[in-house]
Formats: sequence, structure tokens, C-alpha cells
Amino acid sequence: DESAELLALRVESEEKMLDKITELKKTLTNSKATTEEKNKAFEELQNLNKNRSAEESIENKIKKEFNYKAFVSINASNITVVIDSKKHNTETANKIMRLVQTNFDSPMSISVKFQK
Repeated sequence: DESAELLALRVESEEKMLDKITELKKTLTNSKATTEEKNKAFEELQNLNKNRSAEESIENKIKKEFNYKAFVSINASNITVVIDSKKHNTETANKIMRLVQTNFDSPMSISVKFQK
């Protein structure tokens, strides 16, 4: 099972995402919003969904390759990875960073934290 820390991060992330989705849907259904505003909101919604898929995919790869449960958060070109482990391992962190980067064409800013 996931640690309380990872679970808390996941719940907080889901809440933020749901708030953002609600906000974007309001823009999409607002008759006073311009076409440009609606297009921007639609693009943001697509990006949120794309990021969520990428986060889940990376979490699964980390689990498969390193046998760690992880929480991954993507915000533009910044990626935060929280590993469910008390022991910090620099070598493993570097390998995880390389694994995460292989999912993206452009260089990303990746941080890896170990916490339990």
C-alpha cells in the first residue's frame, strides 16, 4: 500500500486538478467568453489530461523498473517525483531522472525526493 505521504500528495493533486477542470469548463460554457478564451481553456484541459496520463505512465515505469511506489507531478517543464522510501539513494535518483527524461523530447527540470 501507499504511504500516507504519497496518498496525501495524490489527494491534493486531484483536488487541484478538479478545481482547474471546473474553472476551465466554466470558461467553455460561458456565453460571454471569446472564442480565443474558449480555445485556450480547451487546450489547457487537453494538457491536463495529457499530463495526468504521462504522470501515471511514469509512476508505473518507476514501479516496474525500481520497485518503488512514486508520485509524479508535471507542471510545464518541471517534474517532481516523490519516491516512497526513507532511504535516499543518489544513484537511484539519477537513474529515475534519466528514465523520466526519456518520456519527453525536450529537456525537463526533474527533481526526485525520497520520503516516507
